Amino acid sequence: MKTLLLVFSVLLSACSQTISPTNLHDLGLADSNAQLTASTITVTAPEWLRDNRIHYRLLYQNPTQVRYYNLDKWLAPPPALLQQRLTAAGINTPYPVTIEILEFEQQFTSPNTARAVMRFNAHAYDNNQSQVLANKQFALQLNTTSANADGAVTAFAELSKQAVQQLNSWLEKLNK
Repeated sequence: MKTLLLVFSVLLSACSQTISPTNLHDLGLADSNAQLTASTITVTAPEWLRDNRIHYRLLYQNPTQVRYYNLDKWLAPPPALLQQRLTAAGINTPYPVTIEILEFEQQFTSPNTARAVMRFNAHAYDNNQSQVLANKQFALQLNTTSANADGAVTAFAELSKQAVQQLNSWLEKLNK
């Protein structure tokens, strides 16, 4: 009988434990001074980057294995988050532009050192989208302030601001 009560109390205490909720993240607040415009920019990504998991890689242990955080996720897939950031930034161009995300992950060089990496191609097309006018590859990275999901999210928020600035500079040169 004591054994049965012990088993019952263990099961009951296990049921009372709460499971940590998933933390949802985005790329932060947009610049409130930006003029929202109808964007001619489309953001795409390969299938493996079209989910809302925050990906990371342990370069020091197994650099070919992509992992993801279980309790922290993006509010939307990275292409949608970056599209929203570009639209909110008020980037407007007379040319249709396609952004193809190639990398969007946190990379650990040691257990306590990580960086966020964002790499994408930008293609500007003529108005019929039949001819590429210009291409550019952007490669951005930033060391994280902490080697965890919070560090990754903070770094990606900053990288998205840098992406907006660099993309805007490139587009301004095309418009001249």
